[in-house]
Amino acid sequence: MNNKPFLLLLVLLISFHTKAQYDITSLDLDGNVTEWFDNTIGLANLPITSGSHYAVYYSSTISHQFFSHNRWLEIEISYSDQVYSDFFGLYDVAADVLLLRHPLQIFYSQPVNLSQDKVEWFTMNDHFFKYYHKSESPEKKQGFYDELYIGESVQLIAKRKKIAFPSKGDLTMDFRNYDVYFLKQEGTYNQVSSRRSIIKELWDYKKELRRYIRKNMLRPKKGYDKDIVSLLEYYDSLISH
Repeated sequence: MNNKPFLLLLVLLISFHTKAQYDITSLDLDGNVTEWFDNTIGLANLPITSGSHYAVYYSSTISHQFFSHNRWLEIEISYSDQVYSDFFGLYDVAADVLLLRHPLQIFYSQPVNLSQDKVEWFTMNDHFFKYYHKSESPEKKQGFYDELYIGESVQLIAKRKKIAFPSKGDLTMDFRNYDVYFLKQEGTYNQVSSRRSIIKELWDYKKELRRYIRKNMLRPKKGYDKDIVSLLEYYDSLISH
């Protein structure tokens, strides 16, 4: 008999011993131990915590390499076709790497470097990030893209980017944002960054869109995600009618 499933089962049962007790008299240790564990106790979190250790270095006191905040944020994640909730993560934008806080080591917050290509998507701070393969990426590079708006006729995604530069007067690094936005229509991506470039892509209703921008005092440009999304929602409503 392979001892690995048996040892794994012992570790799992010990960790859950303080919460409940389970009948293992019908368990076949030569059979599918993982299936028994999932059916009896619940979906195992072991696959998502089996990544390598990731050393986090903070190179600046005024900036950081992470999305939104340099602290652990609550996330939901789809990993290897299984959805996990109640986890905390960090998205290292500079390295394009999603990190997971190990759920059993919360006191010193060990970062786990996941197998990135097994992450289908994750949510963080009200943003939805999806892993794009080369064939579907607007830049022909695999990685995570922030899906800001997925409408009927137009979609908006952003590639979050940060680049490190030496700080003036010391030996630390300063991280600066270089986000890139893409509009997708009829299967084609085009990069946009300003009101003018967005209106150019949505030229068939440019008069209506300009009127909508003035009426609602919008600033549809890079860095004003909600204003761009509001404009695209209005554009979709015009198309549908």
